Amino acid sequence: MRIFGDAATRFQLALSAGLAAAAAPAWAGAGPAAPADRTMLLVLGLYAVAATAIGIVLAWLWRRRRRAERSYFEQIREREERLKIALWASGEHFWDNDLVRNSAHVLSVEEPSEGGAGTIRTLRFANPELEVHPDDLPMVQQAMRAHIEGRAPMFVSEHRSRNREGKWTWVRARGRAVARDALGRVTRVAGT
Repeated sequence: MRIFGDAATRFQLALSAGLAAAAAPAWAGAGPAAPADRTMLLVLGLYAVAATAIGIVLAWLWRRRRRAERSYFEQIREREERLKIALWASGEHFWDNDLVRNSAHVLSVEEPSEGGAGTIRTLRFANPELEVHPDDLPMVQQAMRAHIEGRAPMFVSEHRSRNREGKWTWVRARGRAVARDALGRVTRVAGT
């Protein structure tokens, strides 16, 4: 039993030393914390503070940008509503003729449904001249050319135009050059 006794005593001593070592932090047995360990803790703390500050600043910038976007879109909605009311009240259509692409966009407001608001309808024509009555086309082209060349301050024309149902109706169109290229040539004319 003596053989086992010495071994058992040694095992108990090793076991108690191992448990004590496992229960205490690694730096606790060496006395006060080593300078390298303190520096590491300080650096980690500074990183945490910096990351938190950067996160707060980024969140603030994101929120500020979202507010600006909401304000911008609200202004667009208000302007669209004003344009819709003005077009509907006047019975006018807004047109935008792109002379470079030879296309036109027409914006009109349809009558509001019962209890609702009018809806904006946009039409696009690949060749706007097809929407002008053939008998009136030379006069319209002449008036447009006079404005584009600077001989007339505005494009003004009374002519027949195809309506939504495909019938010819008389319209009075007024417009001005709204865009020019680098050489000063008119590229867009818009009006009502």
